Amino acid sequence: MPTVTLENVRISYPTLFTPKQVAGQGEPKYSAAFIIDNNNPGLKKLLALRDEVVKTAYPTGKIPSGFKGLPLYAGEDKHPGNEDYAGCHLLNSSNKNKPVVVDQQMNKVLDPAQVYPGMFVNVAVSVYCYNQTLSKGVTCGLEAVQLVRDGERLDNRPNVNELFSPIAVPGEAGGLFG
Repeated sequence: MPTVTLENVRISYPTLFTPKQVAGQGEPKYSAAFIIDNNNPGLKKLLALRDEVVKTAYPTGKIPSGFKGLPLYAGEDKHPGNEDYAGCHLLNSSNKNKPVVVDQQMNKVLDPAQVYPGMFVNVAVSVYCYNQTLSKGVTCGLEAVQLVRDGERLDNRPNVNELFSPIAVPGEAGGLFG
C-alpha cells in the first residue's frame, strides 16, 4: 500500500494505544485526527497519492456512485469559529493494527500520557481504496506516529507541571511520611 508522511501536523483525538469502537459500533480500531496547515507540503503529496490510488483502482475513470472521498475536511467546516482549525485541513485516519509510536530519537513510546491532543507529530498514513458491499471509497490507514514537539492542548486540560511541584518520596529523609 502506498504511504505518505505528513510532517509537523497536530494530533487530535489520539487513540493510539488501546483500540476503540466508533459510537459503540464496528470493529475496535486505533485512530487519530490530524490538523494539517493548508501550506504544509505533505498535503499536496497526500492529495496526489489519493488521485493515484483512485486512478489505479478505476483506470477507466468511471467512479461508482456513492464513492466516498478521502476523510479530509476543511477545518473551518468541521469546527467553525475555532481558531485551532482555521487555515487547516482535518484528516481522520484509523487502523485495526496498532500504529508504531516513537519519540524524536526513534524510541518506542509506551505511555499513552505522552501523547495529547494538540502536540505536533509526524504521521505516516497508507492510502487505499476499499470496495465493500454497502460502501466504496478511498481512505487512509494510520501506520506510525513520531512525536515532534509540544503544542497547546486542544482538550483544555491543564498541564500538571503548571499545577504541581515535585514532592519528596515517602520514606525518604525529610519526606512527608518519613
